[in-house]
Amino acid sequence: RDALIAAVSLDILNSHADRVKIANIAQMVNVLQAMILTRGEEMVKTPTYHVFHMYKPHMDAMLIPIHPDVGEYSHNGESIPAISATVSRDSTGKIHITVSNVDPDDETQVVFDIRGTDVSEILSGRVLTADELSAVNTFTEPDNVVPAQFDEARLENGKLTLTLPSKSVVALSIK
Repeated sequence: RDALIAAVSLDILNSHADRVKIANIAQMVNVLQAMILTRGEEMVKTPTYHVFHMYKPHMDAMLIPIHPDVGEYSHNGESIPAISATVSRDSTGKIHITVSNVDPDDETQVVFDIRGTDVSEILSGRVLTADELSAVNTFTEPDNVVPAQFDEARLENGKLTLTLPSKSVVALSIK
């Protein structure tokens, strides 16, 4: 849950890059949605830490505006967009895509139409998810929620198709 909140918040900030010039996380250590937890000499990286690391390629990159139309996730009469995403191009020309599926139960497929740019290769993909929405990293289970290789992306005919697991954050680099 914390990873999804962090990802959606970063997507909102990135989508307003024309106005938001800098943003910082206030809670770094041992507080709500902290990036790390410490106990004596021990340290645990939280899901929020991993999301910030996955979003790092967007730093100092140029925002590529996107407008995904992927429906909504509804619960108890309230709805939010089912998918949140940010796309940017770095100074080397690589395109970085971060996309989240906020649905805690169902996977979803997202298609990015990337015509107009010469993209031919998926360089890397990482996914952050867990079996339970409430999963966290603890001192006894520090690797309960960690990024893993993401292989559910296909690039064909100017379209990038992703199959996102439920409650997941995915980061891709393409060129």
